[in-house]
Amino acid sequence: MNTNKKTSVLPLIAAAMVLFLGALVMLRSFSLDAKGSGGPLLLSGIFPHTEDYLPNPDPQLMRLQQYVRPAQREDLRSIPGVRLGDRRPGLENAPWEEVVLVAEDTHPATAATIRALAEIITGQHESFVRPWQAPRYPVVILNPLDGEVLPIGCHRMLRIASSGATPDGREDAMQVEVVVAMQELTPPTSPESAWNLWPASSVAERAVIIHHEHTAETSVAWGQRYAFTGRAIAEAALQALSDGGMMAPDVDGLSLLDMHGTWDDEIPQQPDHDVIRWYASVQAPLIRGWVGTIFGDTVIYRGRQSDAMGVFASHLARGEWQSLHEAPSDRDLKEGRWRNQRAGSLPRLWAQRGSHGWDVHALQAREDAGSVHREWLQQAHNGDTVARVQLRRHLLTPAISPEAQAAAREFLRSNDPDLIEQAMLAETEDAQDHERLLRDWARYSTGRSEHSPEEDVRSIALVLGEDPLPWDGRPQLLYADGIVVVAQMAYGQPWLTWRDAQGAVQHAYATHHLEAAPVVLQHDNDTDAWTIGVGSQRP
Repeated sequence: MNTNKKTSVLPLIAAAMVLFLGALVMLRSFSLDAKGSGGPLLLSGIFPHTEDYLPNPDPQLMRLQQYVRPAQREDLRSIPGVRLGDRRPGLENAPWEEVVLVAEDTHPATAATIRALAEIITGQHESFVRPWQAPRYPVVILNPLDGEVLPIGCHRMLRIASSGATPDGREDAMQVEVVVAMQELTPPTSPESAWNLWPASSVAERAVIIHHEHTAETSVAWGQRYAFTGRAIAEAALQALSDGGMMAPDVDGLSLLDMHGTWDDEIPQQPDHDVIRWYASVQAPLIRGWVGTIFGDTVIYRGRQSDAMGVFASHLARGEWQSLHEAPSDRDLKEGRWRNQRAGSLPRLWAQRGSHGWDVHALQAREDAGSVHREWLQQAHNGDTVARVQLRRHLLTPAISPEAQAAAREFLRSNDPDLIEQAMLAETEDAQDHERLLRDWARYSTGRSEHSPEEDVRSIALVLGEDPLPWDGRPQLLYADGIVVVAQMAYGQPWLTWRDAQGAVQHAYATHHLEAAPVVLQHDNDTDAWTIGVGSQRP
């Protein structure tokens, strides 16, 4: 007998594979049951339009209780430094096409709400708060806690924080409270600030608190459950934060290049450090940069408690930033200013003290802003509609010379100004009475003001009668049998806003509620012309 015969290892391998596969099946059964129980995963960057879409569960399997209330400043401890108020002049409004969504914590409800906000804003999830479809895919940037920030200019920021217990098992209830705050990515109001080249404010700064409770049948998967949670909260938040309960489409219709301006390169990198959280980058035709916050007075740095602003100021000094302020110590700063003359860097940085810490803004302004404004004026004289929009948006920009602003106002007034232009002219130092009246009626009709003007609107509105009138699609104030309507065109479709008999703001866009509008619109496909008349139905 040959005792040296080798034993085959194949049975051992087969046995090991059986054990491995059995363990894998057991682990997978556990992972499938728990998959998504911690909420969706948030990754820094642009929300992709190719992201897999998870449908909502059958409503009969869910039992929801939810209510919304406006947030006051004392309610916003979870979102420090948030501002409240509407500083928008005229009818200015930033498009919902470049938005940064910021997570203020790692709570599963925060992640679910951010994911749902991204789905709604991009149009991936159909919602009544966004009845329109943009011709381009909106840019929505996700900024989770400890995430990376992209050098892509945005104008609107939503900050989200949550509290409350999430369910451990499928049979447990979800009971959370979510705060959603909307802010404009704008700056301190220091007269020396380079933000004096920023266009008119275009975002209402508001905040809401959503109390959300639901239970679900155990057959509802975790992913669908969090999708349901996030979308219910996101829709309620957007409805409360928007004018009249609906996200307005971009009536200016500018390209991203026009909104950002023609810069030679991308936004220079911000001076990053562990003690500061950069929220987003911003870019407008005449100024760009980064917005961030240093929270609190002290920070644990390199194992010891240190002055937060002192740590950051030392970091700036190592990066060739030169301070332009005087203070006994960095902790005592009310407003700090630095400059950097190194090529390719942001030349100016501001830090402004608040109860939460410091707001920090690293900026680059165009040195040829005056000549750019003169080019806009010349192009507008030649019929360029984009240049005309830029003139309007910068009518209140302080760093543009008084002579240049006077020329812009003269051009707009002399060249058949539309409703939005007249509403902006109403904010200027030489505003005319009819411009103010148009602005006040338009702001009331769109829900930006709760006070109805006392003056008769028929003296400044287009009064509609039995015979339809031609409409060129430009923003206009209409009077239709006792109802004041703001008519605009967005993405080639009419966008109507008015108040009904109960004073509630109503919207109609394309085929969305258009049959209930107080006016009738007709489009001639052969001539591409619109007519508008009094509607046969009343809301």
